[in-house]
Order: sequence, then structure tokens, then C-alpha cells
Amino acid sequence: MGLLSRLRHAFTGEAAQQGPEVNASLTGSWAAFEGSMLRSSSGISVSPDSAMRLSAVYRSATLISGAVSTLPLPVFRRLANGARENAGQTDVWWLLNESPSPGWSAAAWWEYATLSMLLRGDAFARVHVNPLNRPVALEPIDPSDVLVEKAADGTLVYYLNQSGKKSRVPEEYMLHFPMPGFDGLRSPSVIRYAALQTIGTSLRTEEHAARLFETGAANNVVLETAGMLKPEQAAALRDAWVNTYGNAQDPRRVPLLLQGGTKASSLSLTAADAQLLETRRFHVEDIARAFGVPPWMIGAMDKTTSWGSGVEQAGIGFVVYTLNPHLHRIQNELNRKLFRRAGTFVEFAVEGLMQGDLKTQADYFRQALGGSQGPGWMTVNEVRRLKNLPPIPGGDEMYTPTGVLGDSTNAAPATAPGAGP
Repeated sequence: MGLLSRLRHAFTGEAAQQGPEVNASLTGSWAAFEGSMLRSSSGISVSPDSAMRLSAVYRSATLISGAVSTLPLPVFRRLANGARENAGQTDVWWLLNESPSPGWSAAAWWEYATLSMLLRGDAFARVHVNPLNRPVALEPIDPSDVLVEKAADGTLVYYLNQSGKKSRVPEEYMLHFPMPGFDGLRSPSVIRYAALQTIGTSLRTEEHAARLFETGAANNVVLETAGMLKPEQAAALRDAWVNTYGNAQDPRRVPLLLQGGTKASSLSLTAADAQLLETRRFHVEDIARAFGVPPWMIGAMDKTTSWGSGVEQAGIGFVVYTLNPHLHRIQNELNRKLFRRAGTFVEFAVEGLMQGDLKTQADYFRQALGGSQGPGWMTVNEVRRLKNLPPIPGGDEMYTPTGVLGDSTNAAPATAPGAGP
């Protein structure tokens, strides 16, 4: 059972949109997809499971999926004047932010979905609805359980084979989050598209390094004697060495005897000579590049960032260049499948990942409140809400300086609120 299969939780219950049984002729397609592995030029077969055993792949994938799982996903309504308002904790909000289905928290689902996208190319979640056709559950689906086909009218049809239980799901009842390279049916994963050879070579390098250090980095030993030994003396010397230091099953640990003053030069390369460490460093950088994360964010501390200095600039760069493309694809799919009317939509709140230190936040909030005698664009209670503080009386009034947008008698706040409740 694969990594993503082990993460999947069994979802029970039938949905109203359950289709007819799938034709038995499709069974072989699932079996072929489930057993497929990508073979690299190094001779190593690469799968999501084997790729995740590399620390660079694991950290890159979990860095992105973990960041997505921490983001709030509020529901908004668009007003007639073009503005938006928060729709509050609706039923859809609960599915996206708290629990999509029994046995799943929203954070676990978003991590699972993002890992599916990165490692398998696509993520799927079945939309279960009530008799009023409103979503009541979002069932995470293992990508290996899904076969996608295009119907005559151009819509997609999803055939599921979940532990032998087959079903047919129309497009409108299946959330399908693709990756770059989507061909209308499925998407290639990061592994297939950009990192296959690097991951395969890295796995081979790890195997070589493990064997190298298992037998000793300098694994050939030479014993020199000044004179000649009798055969039984030579055998006794070898046996004594192997019994003390060596391994009789590994010929590289049985010493070579040079008699009569014969000299030998080095018989093996060290890890540095073979540039093993340099190769492993390059693999970390190349894998990070494939996933779109800066190497220093996955622990390659010998690398620096060109995204500016400080936590704030690093967070902005990560959101803009790494997360935003994934978030945009997810938002598009949610908005077109979960909302049957225009004007209601979801959008990830990424501000938490881009906020700076306390001084930077205080300066920003001061400007937002009109602290420099300019028109404010936030109220005191809006700022307090961002800092998880309760509202205060009179905190919903926007500051407008006199003579800018009309007369105003409210005074500009001297400091940003939030020091206390």
C-alpha cells in the first residue's frame, strides 16, 4: 500500500449522485495505473513512496503542503457595488476550514490533497450533496483509485475503484486539482515532469553511500610482511584479521597479503575523491528547484536567497513564487464546483505568511488607521480582529482627516491598537 493510500481514511455512506456500476472492462486500467512506476536512467524505479524517502523531496513536499494547510479559506459574497463581504461560517466554510468529511480534519485533507498534486499530479475529492444539491461532505479520493475519461459532450467522467467498489461520478461532483501540464484528463507530477532523473540518481547515490559506509569508507586493507610466509601462516594471519576486524562474507574486508617487502599504493577512493558529497549537494538543490522552493528553506544552509533579507521578504517570496500558482488552481476548482451561482467565492488568506516582525506590523497598522494624517483604510476593530482581540466600542469608525474626503471629527490614533484587549 502506497504512502497516499496509507494516509487515506475510509469514507462510508452512499451519495445521491452515485452513478451506475462501472463496466468490468475498465478494471485493468486501474491495475495498470496503480502498479505504474517511473524508471530513471540510473536504473532506479521512482515512485511517490521511494521519492519521499529522500529528505530533499520530503521536505520540499511537506513545506508546500504544510503551508497550504495553515491558510484560512474564507467564503466571500460580491456586492452590487463591486465590494466584497465575508459570508461568515457557512456550511461550505466548515467543510473547507474545519472538517471536509467524517474522519478528516481540514488541515489533514489539504496536506493530503497538496501531496497528491505534487507527487501524483492530481488531487481528487468527491462532492457529496443533500437533496437540495448543496455540499455536505468532501470525500478525499486516492488518485490511484480514479480513472478519468471524456464524455461525448466534452465533460469529464470519473470512474472510481475503491477497494473493489466501483462507481461513476459526473464532473460536477468531483473536485479535481491539477498541476502544470494538465492535458484535459490528468496532469504529470513534479517527479515525472522535472525531477525523475535527479531523484533516481539521488536514490542510487544514497544506496552507494550506504554500502560505502557499511563496509568502511576505505574498505581495502593491505598487510605487508618483510619476509615470505608459509601458506598455513598466511591463512592464519588472514583468519585472525577477519575474525577481529573483517567480514568473511565480504571479499573487500579480507586483507591482501604482500610478502617479501612488496609495496602497494591506495586501493580505494574516498567519498571526497569520488565527489560523493558534492553530488548529494547538487541533488538537493536540483530537487528544490523542481518543487519551486529555495534550497535554504529545506535545510541547504550553504545556499542563500535572492528573495531579499528577513523573514518578511522570505515569506512574501515563498507565497508569490511557490504557493500562489497552487492556490490559484485550487481556488478556481472550488469556486466553479461548490457554488452554483455567481457572486459567492472563496479565496485563501495568505497575509499570515507574509507578515513581518512586530515593529513592521505596528508601522503598517498605524498607516492603515490614518496615523500619518492620511485617510485610513482599516478600522480599529478590523485591526484588532486580525490580532485575535475582541472589538471595542466605537472601533468601527473609519478615520478621515479634515479636508481630504470631507469633514471628520475623529482623531487619528497615535499608535496601532492591539497592545491589550
